[in-house]
Parts: sequence; structure tokens; C-alpha cells
Amino acid sequence: MTAKTSWQAVLLWLAASLVEAIVLARAAAWTERTLMASPFSPILLGAACGMAAAVLANYFGNVSPAVFQWGTILAALVCIAAVHVFFYLDYCEGFSRAFSAKDDSLVMKMVEHAQPVSFGEFMASGAQRQFGVLPGWLWWIVSGGLTIVACVALGTLMWRSNDQGLAVKPQADGS
Repeated sequence: MTAKTSWQAVLLWLAASLVEAIVLARAAAWTERTLMASPFSPILLGAACGMAAAVLANYFGNVSPAVFQWGTILAALVCIAAVHVFFYLDYCEGFSRAFSAKDDSLVMKMVEHAQPVSFGEFMASGAQRQFGVLPGWLWWIVSGGLTIVACVALGTLMWRSNDQGLAVKPQADGS
């Protein structure tokens, strides 16, 4: 795009992209927790985040290529962080559900002061766990990198194809 960047459009696009990244992170956390966890999940998450950012950039218009790429990197980073936050919130919910379902008063008395671990402890525990042959912390780096690369690559590809008129655009109804 050679048009001058409208900062109002950029801020609206960036805000919408960050919201969609958080929504996609929630969907990804739920999917990985309940349906399947796959090594392809970060690529799919990044691709969805990048394509949504491209659609939003087209909708708001006047987003320069540099701003688009930095914005998609930011959206991917927010998405990655939000996935971890949602995993922690799911853990806390499961923790409280496990103890609230007990009908035995003696068990309830014993676990009365039990609390889920803090977010930092939860992340430290996850870093020590194995993901296949990789330790958790290394998988997080690989996973985050895949998410960012897929987000920027597919987002840029889709955004540029739309900019060059290759994407399908809605036509005005002549009636």
C-alpha cells in the first residue's frame, strides 16, 4: 500500500487485532485442553491470527506494510501470552471444581485452606514438564516462534494479495 497511514485507522486496527488475538487464544487453549494438543497448534494459531489481522487491516484501511508487520508481531505476542493465562485460569477453575464437588465434611475440612499455585509457580512447573523430547521451556520458545512466523507470514501474504486485487472483494449490488 502506498497510501498515507491514518493513525486513527491504525489504532482501531491494532485494538481490534489484539482483541481477536485474545479471542483466538481462548479458543486455542480450550481446543488444546479438551480436544487435542498437536505440534501444529502454534502454526494454526499463528495463521488464524495473521489472517484475521489481514482482514481487519483491509477493513480499517490505510495501514502501511511496516506498521502491519509490527502489529501482527504484537498480536502474535499477545496471543501467545493469553494462551498461557487461559491455561492457568482453566487450572484454577479445575482446582476449585475438584474440591467443591466433595460432599464429605472431613475432606472439606482438610482442604479448606488449599489454594491453587500462583501463576509464576504454574509457569515454572510447565517449564519443567516434557513436551515430547523437548523440555517445556524449549517447546515454549519453538511454539512462540512458530506462532509469530505463521502470523506474520500468512497475514502479510493475505494482506498483500488483497492489496494487489487477488483476493475476493464484495461487489456493490447494482439493483
